[in-house]
Amino acid sequence: MKKIFLMLALVMEATYTNAQDVVNRCLSELEPLVAKAKSVWHDGNTYYGTNSERAERYAIYCLEACAVVDKYINLIDDVNEQLDLLWGQVDMLSSVLEIYEEDKMGLSASEYAQQTNRKIATLKKLVVLSKKIESQADRDLELYNINEALAEHYFHRGAYKEASVYYSSCISNYTNLLSSEYANDDDIRKAGQKAYYWMGYTAYKQGDTTIANHYFNKAKNILNDNLIQSYE
Repeated sequence: MKKIFLMLALVMEATYTNAQDVVNRCLSELEPLVAKAKSVWHDGNTYYGTNSERAERYAIYCLEACAVVDKYINLIDDVNEQLDLLWGQVDMLSSVLEIYEEDKMGLSASEYAQQTNRKIATLKKLVVLSKKIESQADRDLELYNINEALAEHYFHRGAYKEASVYYSSCISNYTNLLSSEYANDDDIRKAGQKAYYWMGYTAYKQGDTTIANHYFNKAKNILNDNLIQSYE
C-alpha cells in the first residue's frame, strides 16, 4: 500500500512539474516580445511619438506574442493561468486595434477585420474557461468582466443592439453578486452602476428614451457620481 501511495505522489509531482514547465516555457517566449513591443514607444525615459513604422513594429510584436499564447493555451491545465494569458491577449489585441482606429496605422483594413474577430473569439474563449471556476461568486465576477469587455467592444463600434445583449448579461452577473460574499464591496456597487448606465445608453442610442431613463435612474440609485451624465 505504501508503494502505491508513493507512486501516486510521484506521478502527481511529475504532473505538476510538467504543467509548471509549460507555463514557464510560455512566459519565456512571451516576455521578450512584450518587452520589444513596449520599447517601440519608450526606452524607460523618453516616450516616442506615433508613426507608421513604429505602429507596424508594435503590431508585429503584439501579434507574435498572441501567437505564443495560442501555441500554449491548450497545453496549460491551470484555469487561472489560462485566464491571465487570454486577458493579456485581449489587452494586446485591443491596443493594436485602437491604434488602427485612431490613426489608421499598424494594420491593413483586412488585418484589422481579422484581428477584431480574433479579439472577439478570445473573449468567447474566456467565457468558456470562466465556467470552470468553482466559486459561483468568482465565476460571476469573471463573467461580468468578460461581458463588459464584449459590450464595450460593440458599443465603441456603434453596434448598440449587440452591446445591449452583453450589458444585460452584466446586469445578471451583478444581480447574482448581490447575494454573494462580495455584495457589500464598493467595486460591486460600481459594477452595477456601470452595467445599468451603459445598458440605458444602448437604449438611448437606439432611440428608446423611456427605457434609457429607466436604466439611467437605476444606475443613479446605486451610485450617483461622475459617471452619471446625461446621455447624448
